[in-house]
Amino acid sequence: MITKENLFRPHEILTQRDNQTCLLCCLLMARSALFGENLNFYSLEKELYHSSFGLYPSNFMLGRCAAFTQRFPDIQLDISIDNEELTNDLRELSKEPSIQFYHQEITANWIMESLSRRPMTVYVDQLHLGGDVHSPHFIYLYKNDENVLNMVDPAFGQDKILQPETLHHALMGLKYQMLWSPLVIAMEKS
Repeated sequence: MITKENLFRPHEILTQRDNQTCLLCCLLMARSALFGENLNFYSLEKELYHSSFGLYPSNFMLGRCAAFTQRFPDIQLDISIDNEELTNDLRELSKEPSIQFYHQEITANWIMESLSRRPMTVYVDQLHLGGDVHSPHFIYLYKNDENVLNMVDPAFGQDKILQPETLHHALMGLKYQMLWSPLVIAMEKS
C-alpha cells in the first residue's frame, strides 16, 4: 500500500542480472509500487528482455519501454528528455500509443518537484552514484517522506537516501561529460 511515508516505494528491490537490464528492473519496481502488487520479477525481466529484441533496434530504451507497455497495457509511460532533437526523433520513431515523449530540461529540482505525482526512472552517470567508471545507467527514485529522496540502484540492489546534489552531479555527468541526454520515465495507470 502506498503511504505518505513511502510514496512509490517498490515492494521488492531488484538487482539486475546483466548490464542490459537496469531499465527493466526499474520499470518493474515502478509497476509494483504504483499498483501495489507483487510480481514474479525475474521471470518477467527475462520475458521482457527477450521480447524487446527486434522492437526498435535503433533505440535500446524505446525497445525496452515498448516491450513493457505491450506486456502491461494498463500503464502509460511519459518520457521527458533533455535534448529537443532526440525528443523529436523518438516521437517520429515510436508507434506506441502508450508512450509519450516530452522535451524538458532535466534537473534535480524538477525531478524533486515532479516525484510526488508518480514513480520515476532516471537515466544518469553511474560514476557519481558509486560506480567505477562513467557509464549511463537507469535508477529508480521515490520519496520516503516530503523531503527525503531515495534511490534504488539495480546494479547493486541497494535502496538508499540520495542527496539532491548527488543526483545533480549524476545528471550533469551524463549530459556534459558523457554527452548523453538525461531522461526521466514516469509511469502512471492508463
